[in-house]
Amino acid sequence: MSTLVDKKIELEIELDELIKLKQNFNVDHVEIPNNLNFKDLLKVETILEAIANEIRFEWKKKCFLHTEHVYKSPSYPQNFWTLNNSMVDFKYERVINYRSWEDKHYININNFNGFSMFFSSGMSAIFNVLHLLRIMFKGELNGVFLGDYYETRTLLKNLSIKDINHVHLNDTTLLNSLNKVDFLIVEPVRYNTTLGVVVEEDIISFINHHKSVKAIVIDFTLLSKFFNIEKFLDKIDKNIFIFFIKSTLKLDQSGLEISNSAQLSLYIESGNTIPEYVEKLRTLLEGQRGALGSSLSYYEVCQLDYPMFNTDINYINEVLDNVTFFVSCLKNSNLEVIHPSLLNPKYKSPFLFVKTESNDYFYKFMEYLDSYLENNHIHIPTRNSFGFRNISMEVVQMNKTDNILKIAPGKIDGIKQHTLIEGILKFNKK
Repeated sequence: MSTLVDKKIELEIELDELIKLKQNFNVDHVEIPNNLNFKDLLKVETILEAIANEIRFEWKKKCFLHTEHVYKSPSYPQNFWTLNNSMVDFKYERVINYRSWEDKHYININNFNGFSMFFSSGMSAIFNVLHLLRIMFKGELNGVFLGDYYETRTLLKNLSIKDINHVHLNDTTLLNSLNKVDFLIVEPVRYNTTLGVVVEEDIISFINHHKSVKAIVIDFTLLSKFFNIEKFLDKIDKNIFIFFIKSTLKLDQSGLEISNSAQLSLYIESGNTIPEYVEKLRTLLEGQRGALGSSLSYYEVCQLDYPMFNTDINYINEVLDNVTFFVSCLKNSNLEVIHPSLLNPKYKSPFLFVKTESNDYFYKFMEYLDSYLENNHIHIPTRNSFGFRNISMEVVQMNKTDNILKIAPGKIDGIKQHTLIEGILKFNKK
């Protein structure tokens, strides 16, 4: 575990980053004190959390005031702009066009053509891709799902009656036993209570050696920019449609959860693709997005159009590294700690799980932990999701019966995190 001196340095860094965030959002009236008493680190940590929340609130308010006068079906012709000068065009908001902003977030990679689009959620992005594949390739489609996010599982189950069949695999070595696979949906780190890692080499080999594969969807929400898109593309030796999808609510909004959104990026080898074809695909997807109500609103685009959105790799790395550090502090615990770094230090995830041998023991564990935090005047919020600036946790059910503790440490290795780790270790010694 780190020392109190380390915590002081960590909170000083957070203070500096909040000053940068304030400038990023251009919310000058948010006051950040320059005389914080770092002798009371818990108080400082709480103050910094409040400042982050105020920055978030003021930015959302600023965007609301900028867009509130605009009707969902405004008079036209007229163009609209975000606060950071990205053009937004619409006669009816559900079919809004925000290409100029989307283009800023597309990563150009040699030998590939493509584009980026933003949707209202990761699920809407995946659904739109599957619907696009159904239009492009007539007849029944057979897919493989190497992942476990419950919404994706539900989506695929519902689509199975609409000419899209799929097999849910837990092991990439089983791929070669399948006869015909048209598409794959892959989570590099599986979103379940084992946080298993999908073997990338097996995926690449299968794609390169099976003619039937037409497309792959990589859902890299748990890793965001830590996942190396260019490195993955470099290994593909076949001209297929490669979709990268992530929810940008989690790791790409400075830990502030400003607005629901998801990014879809399509890559196709440029040697076998004419630009007009790529443009046709984009136009088709835009039409689908509007018809299915999957677009962002003008207000949402305004909120997301700030310099650090979807660009801050340092923030992502800080979150992922802090989780790995948290896990390392529990390595001598008798409790079962679940995180991919325990399989291989290079593997990452933005949260971890702590499991006990039985539900009865789990209740004792949580009772002790809650009491320990309360006695130390520590409040850790219970919440879904991950990627926040500071720590959160929740009790989730595994197999609808067994309880398990999910901890999302966030980026700050502060007093709250220190006390939670301390409480877990002290329970372990009882």
